[in-house]
Amino acid sequence: MTEGLHAGTAPLTLVSLVHMHPAAAAFFAMSAQQQRVVHLRLLVEALGIWEAKRPSGVPPTYQETVAGTVQELDIDLPGDAYVSIEAGTDTANVASRYQEPIVALRDGDLKLSESAEFAYYALYNAFRLHVLRQSIDPWVIVNQALSSFPEERWEDLLEQAIKDVGLTLRCSGPRSAAAELERQPFPLTSS
Repeated sequence: MTEGLHAGTAPLTLVSLVHMHPAAAAFFAMSAQQQRVVHLRLLVEALGIWEAKRPSGVPPTYQETVAGTVQELDIDLPGDAYVSIEAGTDTANVASRYQEPIVALRDGDLKLSESAEFAYYALYNAFRLHVLRQSIDPWVIVNQALSSFPEERWEDLLEQAIKDVGLTLRCSGPRSAAAELERQPFPLTSS
């Protein structure tokens, strides 16, 4: 039986205990800087999902159950998190702004569509890893960003992000655990 990593309720089967997709193997073989670039590529896509699937309303609100207060959803927060991730520093008080909505998501007070929630968490966890320097498994960010999309897009999105880093995948089979990587010059900028 193959067990994939999970992000919320959606399993991501690119990684398993038995077989590893070549793109996942390539990601695990990368340096932290290369993984960051893959994150940035996937987060741009996840940000698009957030923009398309986020709650509407002017402004969207939710009720926080502990104190009973009505909170305004900061729809710009994921975009500001992305800007901070690119810069490597909290450019817009993102850490403080995430506190209440993350608790509300965990408590079930804030309801998002599944794809918007995965995108939101991907950007949040990438912010925690790349800006706050917290210990976050880099694959969790990949998993959450990809899980914001339909499953049939996961492989293509990850493969393209890896190609953007400058790595070419070569493997003997479609799910070879020992994917060979051909390293090409790696750009050190995130643009």
